[in-house]
Amino acid sequence: MLSAMLSHLLILSGLSLLICYGVDGQRCHSSEDCNDNQNCNLDLCLPRFRFCVSIRNSSESSCRGSLGFTSKKVILAETEKAKLSIEKKMSILSAATILLRDIHPHRPFHIRFLGVDPVRMLFKFRHELLRNPTDAFGSVTKFHQKMIRIFTVIEDFHSVYIAPQPLRGSLALIPFSVREFFDEGGNRKFIVTDVAIGAKFSNPLFKKGVEIVKWNGLPIQEAVRRLGTDSFGNNPDSKLMFGIRKLTARDLAIEELPRTRNVTFELF
Repeated sequence: MLSAMLSHLLILSGLSLLICYGVDGQRCHSSEDCNDNQNCNLDLCLPRFRFCVSIRNSSESSCRGSLGFTSKKVILAETEKAKLSIEKKMSILSAATILLRDIHPHRPFHIRFLGVDPVRMLFKFRHELLRNPTDAFGSVTKFHQKMIRIFTVIEDFHSVYIAPQPLRGSLALIPFSVREFFDEGGNRKFIVTDVAIGAKFSNPLFKKGVEIVKWNGLPIQEAVRRLGTDSFGNNPDSKLMFGIRKLTARDLAIEELPRTRNVTFELF
């Protein structure tokens, strides 16, 4: 078993929880396309996004041209500095309500086929805030996470809530990519198809091409299914795509923070 710690970009590093900022914009197909031969960097081709990101090793402060990083605790503290007033939160909720009730055309579909009504969810959230303005959702981070959650359940990637900086422009990553394939018997498998240049893992058996069979104690198929269900995907294929991508990469501007700090996975 290998253990990887969930580490702006928020990096789920194979070693520790990191948060890095931005991407360098270079297009790529694999991490080999991103290697700049600087030993102080971890170079990764972002899965699905296909952009290179270069993360500075924490022990090499002299490294230039790469992304800085900090801890999850620090990035959340930076988010809290915004200190959203209850009036500002009400204004955001009002704008979201107008969008989903009066402009967005698919609310009847959400109610009939998905069994969710985002407008009612917004009204309920408003009531919770007015009743207990300093309670759990008084947190700026938790407010943004709740708004992201409401927009996620409508399963429409064209209608999203975008949290402000520092969540905006941040990604949560583990420094490798996973893809699906089918064996000769037609069974779906999940293999590591790319590993970041410079990433170090405690188990030398971990490399490109290994099959992952469990993720955080769950069979990998179930882990992918749960992540896909909790995504913008609105059909089986898109849910599968989101589920696989969310194993190792999340856009924190529009997707919820990972719920666990540690990630464990078992290889075949």
